[in-house]
Amino acid sequence: MRQLLSAVVYCHKNNVAHRNLKPENLLFDSQEQSATLRVIDFGMSQVFAPDIKMSVKIGTPLYIAPEVLLKSYTEKCDVWSCGVILYILLSGSPPFTGSNEDELYRKIHRGMYSLSGPKWDSISKSVKELIKNMIMVDTNKRYSALQALKHPWIQGSSNKKIDTTEAKSLLNGLRTFTTQYRLQQAALEFIVSQLITNKEKKQFQEIFMSLDKDCDGKIGKGELIQGYKEIFGEGYPAEEEVNKIMAQIDISGDGYIDLTEFIVATMSKKSLLSRNRLVAAFNMFDKDGSGGISADEIKEVLGVGSNICDSHWKDIIEEVDLNGDGEITLDEFVKMMQKLSD
Repeated sequence: MRQLLSAVVYCHKNNVAHRNLKPENLLFDSQEQSATLRVIDFGMSQVFAPDIKMSVKIGTPLYIAPEVLLKSYTEKCDVWSCGVILYILLSGSPPFTGSNEDELYRKIHRGMYSLSGPKWDSISKSVKELIKNMIMVDTNKRYSALQALKHPWIQGSSNKKIDTTEAKSLLNGLRTFTTQYRLQQAALEFIVSQLITNKEKKQFQEIFMSLDKDCDGKIGKGELIQGYKEIFGEGYPAEEEVNKIMAQIDISGDGYIDLTEFIVATMSKKSLLSRNRLVAAFNMFDKDGSGGISADEIKEVLGVGSNICDSHWKDIIEEVDLNGDGEITLDEFVKMMQKLSD
């Protein structure tokens, strides 16, 4: 449930409402006990404006919030759906049922459901209180996704002791990380987001989540300073160190480090930059399969939605174009990336 709510918080922070959360749209990335939950099927999702309510009646009946039926709702409709999912996970049955859709919707509008009976006797008061605040008809009183994620029952169920030795190693990686070329950073982000395995990501995710104090899917300057002090001690010059790190790693310039940026900076480059991965990254840029990366191809990959002038993309080529032919060959690309190897 923590992973589901973390995903919803991340979506809402980026002004995306899923609008069709249900067990069928939740998948694990492996059959291992430590598998990561994935939220899928964003076909009904909506980019929302904070001050404008959504109005399309959409979703799966058992999980739909009452305000969606009234065609005037916010992203909190997802919290209702998460509450229904939690209710089902604990009791084995949905909170609202009906012999037909109309009867089901009448019960949803009333918001009357039971948290008593034999199947609820062994369920803690804490999680019942969480459910009540998620399946709440009054949206002003209903929890936000972040409030639900921060609830003691959710946080208490996921407390895990972090290996401080491993954490120190990764944070030292943050401190020493640097890229020489703009294309290096873009290629690294592609490799991390598309090519490394879930097993490889696992250790980084755990450290990242321990630093992400507000559970919003990114680490701010204050959170990183706090993390350094917790792991290295109060006497560590955390603020000075973090200022350098943010300037080097926060490529997007939004004042935060996301999981991809974190893994790029902390993962061993020898492990990351295998030949197969470098070829795959090269092919991602080499759109026409010509064996060379042109300025236009870099612009196509990196310049979506930007108004950056063409000379900028040519400058990126010239940084690593050893033979001066105006394109980057595979050998030039591999040599550029291998300069990062530690």
